[in-house]
Amino acid sequence: SKLKPEQVTMVNGHIDRMFEPRVEELKKELNVSTRTELELALNERGTSLDTVKDAFATERMAMEFLYSSIERPDSPTRPEMVAYYQEHVDDYKVPARVKWQQIQVSVGRKFTKSQAEAHLGKARAELDGGADFAVVAKKYSDGPTASSGGEWDWTRSGSLADQQLEKILYELPVGQVSDPQFSRGAYHLVKVLDRQAEGRTPFADVQATIEEKMQKEREKDLPKQFVDKLYKEAVIETDYDYLEPT
Repeated sequence: SKLKPEQVTMVNGHIDRMFEPRVEELKKELNVSTRTELELALNERGTSLDTVKDAFATERMAMEFLYSSIERPDSPTRPEMVAYYQEHVDDYKVPARVKWQQIQVSVGRKFTKSQAEAHLGKARAELDGGADFAVVAKKYSDGPTASSGGEWDWTRSGSLADQQLEKILYELPVGQVSDPQFSRGAYHLVKVLDRQAEGRTPFADVQATIEEKMQKEREKDLPKQFVDKLYKEAVIETDYDYLEPT
């Protein structure tokens, strides 16, 4: 009621554009393909597209009014965000992780246990002779990463099913090839490419995320608080006499 005519025209055009996706949703919901079929389907349900649009427009304008009337709280300060980070420090823990390569020779596919051990021995001999680990892995390994030179990406502590192998990965010096190991039905040679100890994500890396999270938390109940305030301040007039309940 407070808008100028040109503002009303602009708002109506905005609502028309926003309503079109809702029309497409209704077509899918009612299993129709044209606007005419949609109108008929709505008529069968005791309503019309104009009625649906009016309700949509009222809701959108109410929401626009609501959010334009709400006074936004101040953004969290850096000390407040640091305090939040310290209170939720467990959320930002980073477990130890390792990047590694593997040559695996399984028992039972092509080789008996002794044959697999001998096959792995050939791979180890080539490594001792200075051959590149990736080249040897492609030649000898039947592990899941053999085609990529036996390389595994960062692997978090506790994520490997083979606990014996994981123990080696966190004890073996970086750049060194392990002794032959047998576990879970296969022989293995592994090489640690890089390793990072357990730590936590620095505050600077998560500051923006914390700020957004805190701001959302502060604004979460603002619409309800505003509507509650409107209800308390509203004056309701009626043509009917009001009787106190007895």
